[in-house]
This record gives sequence, structure tokens and C-alpha cells, in this order.
Amino acid sequence: MNEGGLSVFLETASRILFSQKHLMIAYTTAAILALVHTASAAELSQETSQSQRQLPEYDIDVRLNFREAKLEGHQTLTFVNGSREAAENLFFHLYPNVGLEAESPLTLNVRSVIIDKKRVQFSLQARGTVLKVNLSDKLAPGESLTVSIEFSATVPSIPKEETSLIAHFLEEINDAMGEQTQARATREFFFTTSNTMLLGYFFPLLAEGDIRDPDRLPIGGIKGVVYSDLANFNVSVETEAGLSVITSGDAAPDVQNPSTSTRKHRFRGRNLRSFAIIVSNNLKRIERNIPGVRVAVWVRPGNERIGQGLIATASNALETYSKIFGAHPYPSLKVVEVPLPASFSGMDLPGMVALADAYLIDFDSKQSDLPSIVREQRDVIQSALEFTLVHEIAHSWWGGSVGSDPQKAPWLDEALAHFSAIYYFEEHPGGTSLDSVIDQQVRATYYAYRLFGGVDMEVERPLRDFRSRLQYAAIVQAKGAFFLISLRKDLGDEKFFAVLRAYYEENRFGMSTPDRLKNAVAQASSDPRGMRNQLRRWLNEKHGDEDIGSPPVTMVAQPGGGMKKIGRAFIWIGRAAARPF
Repeated sequence: MNEGGLSVFLETASRILFSQKHLMIAYTTAAILALVHTASAAELSQETSQSQRQLPEYDIDVRLNFREAKLEGHQTLTFVNGSREAAENLFFHLYPNVGLEAESPLTLNVRSVIIDKKRVQFSLQARGTVLKVNLSDKLAPGESLTVSIEFSATVPSIPKEETSLIAHFLEEINDAMGEQTQARATREFFFTTSNTMLLGYFFPLLAEGDIRDPDRLPIGGIKGVVYSDLANFNVSVETEAGLSVITSGDAAPDVQNPSTSTRKHRFRGRNLRSFAIIVSNNLKRIERNIPGVRVAVWVRPGNERIGQGLIATASNALETYSKIFGAHPYPSLKVVEVPLPASFSGMDLPGMVALADAYLIDFDSKQSDLPSIVREQRDVIQSALEFTLVHEIAHSWWGGSVGSDPQKAPWLDEALAHFSAIYYFEEHPGGTSLDSVIDQQVRATYYAYRLFGGVDMEVERPLRDFRSRLQYAAIVQAKGAFFLISLRKDLGDEKFFAVLRAYYEENRFGMSTPDRLKNAVAQASSDPRGMRNQLRRWLNEKHGDEDIGSPPVTMVAQPGGGMKKIGRAFIWIGRAAARPF
């Protein structure tokens, strides 16, 4: 759809669907833009420190054909069996194959597996999402092993129309009104467009824990399919010269191949839970150094002014979080403008944040073709972009450094990241009040979910229980954030932030569980039993409307100061969607 068509569509839709500015725009638009993307482990021994563990070491060479959207790769993995039992088989996640139709060809293919210079038998399981490698000899606890894997992939293409602002809006409406669990392919973090390629989790990733656990079987659509322990990475990417190659690791000197006009880029990453690559043919880089961290932002030409705002926000967030939680766990942070598919305003990747280009709108430029209905939502869109960025940056602490199980306990990192974003706005209010940020970016998500017929749920649920991204955002992120706001009020700032600092320090570069956070909170309370009752009330019971508020389903404020009732059509939509989940 061209810009003119977009303008006509939006203006016409606003008249036909709602006839005037109404609650759908006031709450649903804010909630949609607040959505962020909108993908069992043994606990680490308390007696064993991170420095004593030998992390898996990946050496990966990738040959990438950007124009044809194909790659070939070779990886060598050296690791130590850290379990208490001998291993008869090895399992690897093939995340790019998640969500494919049964008859579809695989996106990521394994060509060979070699151990001790010998080819070994392997098989693909769970519709090609799991690689099983048979070991000729059992791997005893504490023994090391080196495995080499040859692989290739064809990167799925996403049309430009699926990355536009209207596509994001319509996708969220469809998601909110859908009746079935949204299970989409992981082309959401493994895809190519006309100018950008995102390769998230593009290689066979050693599986953590029991691969047969049904809670761990990867699902597409809702964020959080990726689960892995820490590892070190040495990665080289060979592709056409002139392309920007941005990865989870820090760059080492690259090499130009004069005979083929290709360039080999080398990167190194430490203490990462995976590795991702973004390749683009036209990006501008903006850099800034803050104490201990190199910050870089990549944006399209013409978006440099937005990029300056993004790097200022990213730097402020890093300094704010480092001061209140503890030092940033990595030496660098990259923020990249990417044409993300509909429903994802942002995405946290190891060492990086990808922001949807649909939301990078320069409202101060003279864009005559920008629809008025979009211009009228300027404050909401800009606030949502900033909130998305600082939420994703918070995942460097919660989910990155402090690992957790996103399949069994998605709230553990998401609630903390959402609360961290709220705290950022408390420290950097700008021109928006904290109450407005909470209303637009957090409470509005819960309101929109309830307006579309969603019913309250317990926060502490496995990922498989959530049928849509809106439901996930309303319960896991929004309600989870209000839970932490309540804890802060009960404990007081001094105790509350002391708990979070200690929690971060004790679980830094490790794997945490919900009980670790709950126990830390209960022990900090002057009434541990009463605090455990509070934890149970927020996490395992349903009091959302009481604690967050009920949405005003019949009234909406107008710019003129009056109140007008919304039409019967919207009420019908909400009632039609009301059904048990």
C-alpha cells in the first residue's frame, strides 16, 4: 500500500469504524504501541561461582549471500557436560524451523555432524526444530567434547507491506479479536526484506535442560521461545562488501577479499545466551561512550535526528539502570532500526535492540503525506517508542545477565523489564508525567485486553497458557509491572531496591527461578508471612480489575472537553470476543 493509499485507508477507517475519536484510539492505539513484540533447567549450584564454570565455546563461520537470502555455515562447539548424569545424546534447537507447516521445506538444514573427525548419526525431531546427535560413547559428568556441524539456511522474505504502521495496527486488532492461540513461524526474528536481514538464533543452539519437557517445546508467535545457558562466541560473517554487519558481539578487524569483492567480518561475544546478526545495505551509525559501555545506534538516512534521540535515551537508561540495579553486564549496546514484521515494536536480542522502523516517525519534518490520524497520536507514538527502547534495554539485566525460563516463568524477566521502564520515566520524565506514561503504556494495555473481552488471569503461568500477544502483554508485562509497583510501596524504596540489587548480583550470569525472587522479597519484609500472602495474591490469584482498574467501556474524553458515548459496534466487538480462554 503506498503512502497515499495509507492516508485514505486510515481516514476512511476512522469514519466507518468509529465515526469520531473514541475509546478504540485512546486506549487500543496506546496499548498496541506499548506491546513489545509483539521467543526444565537445573539451577546453578550456590557453591559454584560463574568464574569457575567453563562456558561452551562456539566458533562459527557464516558465508552469507545477501541478495539471494541464503547462508552456509560451519560451527565448532566445545563444551563440558555440566550435569550430574552421563549424556548418551546431544540436543540442539533449530529455532528458524519453529512454526513451519508440516509440508513446508525446512528453513535451517543440518548437513553433517562430526565428532573426533568422524561423521556421526543425527536426526531431526519435533517437526525439524530439534537436532538429536547420537554419541558413540557416553559423555561423563565433567568431560569435554568438541562437535562440528555444517548447516545451511534459506532466509524467508517479508514484504514491505507487512512492516508498515497500518500493518502493525491491523495485526494487533486481529490478535486481540482472535479465538485461537497465535502460533506463528519464527520468521519474526529470522527474515529478510528488500534492504535488511535479521538472523536471530540462526545456528544449531545447544539445548538446555530436558528437551522432552512439554513446557519447553518451542512455540511461535509470543515472545520467549529461546531458552539457553551462557556461552562464548567467535563468529565470522563473509558477505558482499559495502553492507553494514551488526552482531551481538564486538567487532574485530575484518578482511577484504579482493578476488571476490566480499568482506569477512569478525566478532567476539562473551557471556551471551545466543548470537544474532543484522545485515543492511544503508544505515547511518551514531556512537557515544558512557562509563563502561560503548553505545551505537544505526538508523536509515533521514532518521539521524531520531537516532540522536535514541542514543540519548539509551545512554540515560544504561546509566539509570546501572546506578539502581548494578553495572551493565556487557561492554557495548547496539540499537538498530529494522523493518520488523507487524506486531513487534521492538525486540531484544543478545547484546542488541531492534526497533521497528514503522514507529520511527519524525513528526517535525514537513511530511505532507503523513495522515492526520497518525499526527494526532504523536505523544502516544513517541512515548511508546521510548518506552519500548528502555524496556528492551532492561532485558540486558533481566533475561540477559540474569537468566530465567521464558517458557515456564515468562513473568520473571518481563515484569522486571516493564517495571524498569517505568522507573526510567520516573527518573527522566521529560515532558510526560509518570502517571501519563503508566496510563498510556501499561494500564492501557490491560484496559484494551479487557475491552476486547479478555478475562483476568494469574501472572504466574507458563507461556503456553497465553493465546495472544495482547493477552501476554496485559497479564505478564502490565499486571506483572503493577505487582512490582505494589511491592515497592509495601517494602519502601530502600528495601525494595536493595532486594533488586542483591538479586541481580547473586544471579548475574546465572539462571534464576521465581522462588529466588520471592524468597528475597519475603526475607526483606518485616512480615514474611504477610508478604508471601501478597505474593500469592498478585501472582497466583485474579484481582486485576481491583488492582489496576476497570476500563471505562462507555465513555471517552474528547479534545473539546466533553464526554461522548462510543457506538454500539464497539460494545458488540467487546462482547463477541468475551469467552473463556
